[in-house]
Amino acid sequence: MTDPNPLLGFARGDENAARHLQDRFRIIQERSRDPHIRALASKVLNGEAGPRDVLRDPAFGKFVAASVQRGMQQIKSLSDEDRRKLAEQGELEYQNIGLAKDAEPAQEERRVADPSWLDGGGFSEIDDGDFSDETWLEDG
Repeated sequence: MTDPNPLLGFARGDENAARHLQDRFRIIQERSRDPHIRALASKVLNGEAGPRDVLRDPAFGKFVAASVQRGMQQIKSLSDEDRRKLAEQGELEYQNIGLAKDAEPAQEERRVADPSWLDGGGFSEIDDGDFSDETWLEDG
């Protein structure tokens, strides 16, 4: 592998899973307005810390939990057909991760965020969260 990925060991040698995780941490690093969350994502990307290490950080754990909850709410709002299409696209993209090793994460993210495959289904924010609003991280 020409681009060493510090997440390859965590992914047990699965290059697609490692690349997917690397891309997710890069998105967090680029989009979070919280310097602490960005720093933790950077540590994972630099190989200074592993995903388990940063998930033990209370702020990062809350960040991930809130992100997952928001994503699940978006998925639940989809029709069965749109969920099926989303699952099919996700599987196809996962299979093609290795083919896009040289693509910039921002380019991949724009491709993933393109809702055109939903034929106007309205699911426009897949994986395109604005992490600037810290209030959704607060306890109820």
